[in-house]
Amino acid sequence: SISGWLAKRGAINKSFKNRHFRLEKKMLSYYTDDKTLEPQGVIDILNSELKTDQIADNIFELVSNKRAYVIKAETRDEADEWVEALSNRRFNLLAAASTPVLDSGEEKVDEVIELRQTCAKLKEKMLKAREETGAAKKQVELLKRTIDAQDESKSGNVTLRATKIWKERCAGLESEKTKLTTTNETLMKEKEALKETVAKLTEVEATLGSRIHGMEEAMNTLKKAHESHEEKLKTQIKELNEAHESHEEKLKTQIKELNEGKEALFSELESTKAKLQAAEENAAKEKKTLEGKVEDAFKQVEGMLDIAAWSFSLRPPLISSAKCWKIELCGFDKKTEEGIRLKDDAHIEFVIVDQMGVVMGQACRTEPLKVSQPMFLSLPNLKKDEKTWASRYLIVQLKYKKAKKKSVKCSLVSWAFVSLLLLMQKGPEVKLQLYKKPCEFSRDPELLQIFKDQNLTLKVTAGHIASPEEEKQLKEKSLSRKARSRVSVEASKKEAAEAEPMD
Repeated sequence: SISGWLAKRGAINKSFKNRHFRLEKKMLSYYTDDKTLEPQGVIDILNSELKTDQIADNIFELVSNKRAYVIKAETRDEADEWVEALSNRRFNLLAAASTPVLDSGEEKVDEVIELRQTCAKLKEKMLKAREETGAAKKQVELLKRTIDAQDESKSGNVTLRATKIWKERCAGLESEKTKLTTTNETLMKEKEALKETVAKLTEVEATLGSRIHGMEEAMNTLKKAHESHEEKLKTQIKELNEAHESHEEKLKTQIKELNEGKEALFSELESTKAKLQAAEENAAKEKKTLEGKVEDAFKQVEGMLDIAAWSFSLRPPLISSAKCWKIELCGFDKKTEEGIRLKDDAHIEFVIVDQMGVVMGQACRTEPLKVSQPMFLSLPNLKKDEKTWASRYLIVQLKYKKAKKKSVKCSLVSWAFVSLLLLMQKGPEVKLQLYKKPCEFSRDPELLQIFKDQNLTLKVTAGHIASPEEEKQLKEKSLSRKARSRVSVEASKKEAAEAEPMD
């Protein structure tokens, strides 16, 4: 595996951030530090395209179906090393994924191997040339310092002739340095050309791999057809053998028919009893399964009724046995309150959602300019376990009507959310943070945009119960609905009972 620090551009925030990258097998994973075991992200290099258009700025890209990963190194040498490592790993993975069968494919693979060996040799030459250039630079600098020291020294022992010889040697070293520089440039050009050739050969190898894969699939289909033909022949032979054996058995039974008549009749009776018993057991199992399905359907209907019961209203519930919360707005911060005063028809909308943002029940909004108007949340069949309370969220949206070209629509100013468990634990008054739009329900801090120093305060108390007459009307409606559901369940049970086999 290969690892190191690189800078990665974000998908939303386009600035570069340092990440620790690790190249393991066919995955390039990146981490927030070099000690973390859980990766922040993973890139499949086998299904990604490597681009080096900005390699002059130490930048290379990995483009997949999902997104483009832009990665930057500190130096050009480090960027070249990563690009070469990724190219080699991708080539090895493609070579391992496809096994060449055609002779032309083997020649292409040999050619790729030779080119890779040539690239390695050229890289060694380039490194050697760089080392020689560095050594020559050091010698030139040393000679220059010696000559400068000798020119400045008044009591020097070196003659003018020796100085001239040193200068000639320096000029020779400068010419040698120039030659090495030109050689280095030539080697770099050859390296770029070889990279292009390797990329082309990689594409050719991919096409050959697809062709080989198609031929392997054709061979597999032929093999399956051959196996199926063999199976058919075996079954035919087996059927002939069984027919021969059955014919022999029939002859034997005809010979022994008179003597073994009683035993045959007895065995038939025993087998008939066993079949009847098995049929009864199957019928009992089918009856149990049908009853279970009916019970599950009844529970599903009850669950749907429970989901529909999560609803807000401007009036208290009609059933005295029902539980409800009275939710009202206590106040805002100064900035939010001043902004509301500027809107002539500002109002607040309340709604309950689950963990995925799915709306549960019916939403309700206050009247214009009556943001402190109380709301009543009905909770008729709420389970009292913390898991159920924690999986429901209250969404509070501050809106106003905004006139557009063709219509008038409600525009969102800000919104806040809180879980019902937290609302119950921190009550009766809870202060909530206001966020910017869009109002898509999300609890990810990176996706939420906070209004700094802006919030609202909610007060939650037990709700009020309606009058006895209204309660009586709602009871009659709920009883008729339950009676209809019970009648449907009893009808389904009756159909299941009629479908049972007779003894």
